[in-house]
Amino acid sequence: MAAYDTCSLIYSYLTTSTSGYSCTYAKYIATNQIDLATVKKVDCTQSFCRSFLTTFASVGAYSDFGSCYLKDTSSSKNVSLLSLASVCNGIDVANTGGTNIYVPTYNPSLYPSGLVTDVQTGISTGAIVGIVVGVVVVVIFFGVVIFKYRQNNKASPPPPAYIVLNEPRQGHHATATSTAGTTSSTGATGQSTRLPKPSKDQPDPCQPPIRTVGSTLDQTTSNSSSMTTLTHKSMPGQLDLCELDMHRVHPNDIHLIQPLAQGAYGEVWVAEHLGVSIAVKRLLPSKTSLADLQKFIWEIKLLSKIDCPYVVRFLGVSWTKPSDMMLLTELMAGGDLRQVLESNQSTNHNHQFTWHDKVQCALHIAEGLVFLHSMDPKVIHRDLKSRNVLLDADFNAKITDFGIARETDDATMTAGIGTYRWIAPEVLLDGHYSESADIFSLGVILTELSTELIPYSDLRNDKGNVYTDTAIMAKVMAGELIPTFAAECPMWFVKLGRECMALTPQDRPTAMKVAYQLRSHVQGFV
Repeated sequence: MAAYDTCSLIYSYLTTSTSGYSCTYAKYIATNQIDLATVKKVDCTQSFCRSFLTTFASVGAYSDFGSCYLKDTSSSKNVSLLSLASVCNGIDVANTGGTNIYVPTYNPSLYPSGLVTDVQTGISTGAIVGIVVGVVVVVIFFGVVIFKYRQNNKASPPPPAYIVLNEPRQGHHATATSTAGTTSSTGATGQSTRLPKPSKDQPDPCQPPIRTVGSTLDQTTSNSSSMTTLTHKSMPGQLDLCELDMHRVHPNDIHLIQPLAQGAYGEVWVAEHLGVSIAVKRLLPSKTSLADLQKFIWEIKLLSKIDCPYVVRFLGVSWTKPSDMMLLTELMAGGDLRQVLESNQSTNHNHQFTWHDKVQCALHIAEGLVFLHSMDPKVIHRDLKSRNVLLDADFNAKITDFGIARETDDATMTAGIGTYRWIAPEVLLDGHYSESADIFSLGVILTELSTELIPYSDLRNDKGNVYTDTAIMAKVMAGELIPTFAAECPMWFVKLGRECMALTPQDRPTAMKVAYQLRSHVQGFV
């Protein structure tokens, strides 16, 4: 891909990251332009805008972006990103004073010192600059990840009939390891699993499609290939298995050990692959209609496109016939967030889920949403709740269960699917929503992290009774009811949660803004 495409991608993400500030160059970056005369006169005197310029220069120092130039409209000359580091030399920053933030007192047993304070504190210019630079770096990171993902998809070897998740040394079994901040299991080789990607020059490995012509499930094997052509005989139509063969693992290498969880449509098992513990999701025997199978395949296809440290890692897929299809993912040893919160209410639990752990958990969820909402096309989860957030042994959180998530090129989508206590009011009202519906669900999860209770379970109506499901949905749609926060919860956390649960979708912050605020507190900037 030409350097121009790389630069255009970076310019687009830099524009997005600066659009919320009054920097004069924010609206020109996307068109590869900058007015250095105005920058020196206005932007160099502002800490925010000045720090962004320093970050641009840091980006230009990388070889991938060394050929990226902007046209200076004031001189008609081209300037490199790297040269922006010296633009503000000799220009003083205007003194705007500190920013005071007040947070009420708190319960020390729940909220350890160092995270919140009950006195007014000023944020130094250095801290502000650090926060801004951190935000921009994250934005650039996601942009580069998406770009490289697309690049890798364009030149890869053709997929084999089956893949191996981990290739252990001869005579040894691979062992599962859990490392904070990582998303993949490692074998005896110590290397992470890397799944092959399809070549766009190769024929579609899923052709011909599975055609339905009868009443039973059959499997036939082609003489020219070890790949199978599957025939589902139950109703007119066909299954689309496109892009799954390249992730296929031999069924004989998957050994189910014990059930872990069960829902309305599927069940999750602890399993092993070549000695490595993994998680396996499959449909219930009563949910293997053609429509159910296709939805499951779509879920697998979507997850196979996501490679993010805050989303449960996709490892592969296995089947002998469509109704036996199994989704293979990493195993999260800590269980789901709802289980952890319920356990945390007991004095007998082994590892307390501290306030720091909770804020970090919220940050990880927000970071996962940043990635999903930045994909092209963007991905809206649509069923974000505490049960769909998994934790490892160190309480690192990852989003899971994309059974009803969808990719979309549209600004809004139509559907009314999900668990009502976490669903945004516009979805309950008419089913129309955008990615801001995920932000509302995140806000509900923030209340859970505060109270450790199921949302709305602590609220009572005017007669002293718990609210019925119907009453909750009616009041949420009317904007008359949101879940509560604990009385001792820090005010900044309460404010953030309430902003996420704003009745009007446009009033909710983006996932990136939520992640920025949470990261600022985790890293001690405020």
